[in-house]
Amino acid sequence: MDLTSWVILPFLIGSIGIYSLFKVLQKLRTSAYIQDAVVVITGATSGLGKGKYMYKPHTVIFDLSDVEAVTSAANEILHLAGKVDILINNAGISFRGNILNTEINVDRMIMDTNYFGPVALTKALLPSMIKNKRGHVVAISSIQGKISIPFRSAYSASKHATQAFFDCLRAEMVPYNIDVTVISPGYIQTNLSLNAVTEDGSKYGGTYLL
Repeated sequence: MDLTSWVILPFLIGSIGIYSLFKVLQKLRTSAYIQDAVVVITGATSGLGKGKYMYKPHTVIFDLSDVEAVTSAANEILHLAGKVDILINNAGISFRGNILNTEINVDRMIMDTNYFGPVALTKALLPSMIKNKRGHVVAISSIQGKISIPFRSAYSASKHATQAFFDCLRAEMVPYNIDVTVISPGYIQTNLSLNAVTEDGSKYGGTYLL
């Protein structure tokens, strides 16, 4: 594969990822149960999660990298709404850095935020969907969860793990009538790159695309 192909491929697959996300949202909007559905979207204040909503959303603030905080937030959501029909795991953190210079606590922080946090939230909310015999879990991954590139090691690793977990979950949820979708967008200009962390955990603040 030549250099041109390597440049074009991520953008092509990224476009497919955005189209897939659009189709999922379109399907959810046209589904009968969406009218009364309880939808949980993490990272809904910026990036892909930010948007205009038909109703004023209820905000639950918590640290996605803290499993106990995630569990507490899930309990609060269930207490407020009584159920969850759709979960969109959208929140995450990006990374820019050299593997040799990256502190292990930075790798762990990114895995906690991008992988263990969404997994913990999904596990906490799934019983509600299983009880109602319907639901949809969406994980916003990345093309870097399929194709790894230099200087994105921690981020790419977390997205590979995300892809694998939710692929497994999809198969396991078939008997419960729960859909699981993994969206893998390509390069999108959002604040994710601006808020990325570097090898020592400091803020990157660059303008590169996702």
